[in-house]
Amino acid sequence: MYAAKYGDHLKGAIISSMVDRIGDYTDHLAQIREKALTPDELTYMKKCEAENNYDNDRYQELVGKLNDQFVDRKKPAAIAHLTETMSVPLYNAFQGDNEFVITGKLKDWNFTDHLKDIKVPTLVTFGEHETMPMETGKRMAEMIPNAKFVSTPEGGHHHMIDNAPVYYDHLATFIREVENGTFNK
Repeated sequence: MYAAKYGDHLKGAIISSMVDRIGDYTDHLAQIREKALTPDELTYMKKCEAENNYDNDRYQELVGKLNDQFVDRKKPAAIAHLTETMSVPLYNAFQGDNEFVITGKLKDWNFTDHLKDIKVPTLVTFGEHETMPMETGKRMAEMIPNAKFVSTPEGGHHHMIDNAPVYYDHLATFIREVENGTFNK
């Protein structure tokens, strides 16, 4: 939103694992859950969500199972010591209880009509095994006038951790190209 409204204050923008319309995300989450969970597990998750019952151990185990495959795939020891910085109340207000159910303010998010307003060079980057649908990232890069799409092999939603060398090479290349005026879509 900032890049669309105040792009004259930016040299470039990086959209890392974010969709322009939440419906693409929730549709993709449904596909992910159907493939990754047994029918019983999926039924149980949906029952808990319908009852607004997210705090039970079994539900949280299933969230963990999905997180391991699509959010934090690698969990490198190098970051295990990091201090938790997430604001749970803020996350819950926007997202909901977890990555796999959208109950917060973002549940109706749709920015598609404004992608054309992002005029600065833009890098759209997604992980290969991600909660966000890769097709959406590619479409967004096509709709933003001066954007390029890249993906990080073996990365999940946190592909900056799962495959840091590739992710940060994408970022460094983008920043270098923006700085020296050679960025091309």
